Amino acid sequence: MKNLLIVVLVSFSHLVYSQLHFNAIQGATATGMAGHGTLLEGVDGLFNNQAGITSNENISFIVASELRFLTPGLTTFGAGITIPTNGKGVFGLSVSNLGLEEYTEQKIGVAYARKLVEALSLGVQFDWLNTNIVNFGSTSAFTAELGFIASIGEKFKIGSHIFSPVKIALTDEDNDVNTRIRFGASYVPSDKLRVLFEVDKWQQNPLSVRGGFEYLLQENINLRFGASSNPTLYSVGLSYHFSKALHFDGSYSFHSVLGSSPSLTIKGNR
Repeated sequence: MKNLLIVVLVSFSHLVYSQLHFNAIQGATATGMAGHGTLLEGVDGLFNNQAGITSNENISFIVASELRFLTPGLTTFGAGITIPTNGKGVFGLSVSNLGLEEYTEQKIGVAYARKLVEALSLGVQFDWLNTNIVNFGSTSAFTAELGFIASIGEKFKIGSHIFSPVKIALTDEDNDVNTRIRFGASYVPSDKLRVLFEVDKWQQNPLSVRGGFEYLLQENINLRFGASSNPTLYSVGLSYHFSKALHFDGSYSFHSVLGSSPSLTIKGNR
């Protein structure tokens, strides 16, 4: 009964975040805006939209964790690194893990992104996915994801990302890993404010709509707020820049049924 309850909780937590599998971690920047990640740039792009890593000019790293619904067994963890190649694009490597002793999911991704022109970036990632369930064993599969980010003038950006364009199954079921498509847009009305909007659709889930904004409170402090539908979720986040080379992001989201999820991310570059 305990094992069954654990698996149900894990599965439900995926549905709550409109994530059926293998998007265990987004980082506190995204979760501070209710999960909006399509237009995140820099090393955050590794977990959200690989096209965003083209803005990295130095070797960068990210380490992130989330305590989902304040349940220790649902802790998620992710880490990644990006390496620019002197005008020939940016490579990235990321790993993430979700789960408990009874049920775990791992994902390893190798990414490459490049600016085609100054206003358009494309990114692709090849993923290895693994699920392990006690008494059932483990199984693995490969898939891919790709995305773009484009600037429209100085104030607008749009972007899109697709995960697993072809539906794959890790077991005999036909709904293990479903295609996910996201589209996002942002508007920057001033030097201190950015407003974001995103629609998110997993193949077998209802459409989610989310909005958020970032506000530059001080030169080294950003505030974030967000809300989403399907599920109904509200979030707040804060970014503190210790220096140009080290950043701290924290977020706190609240789901109307399952409760709270704090998240912490550390990012750096050299």
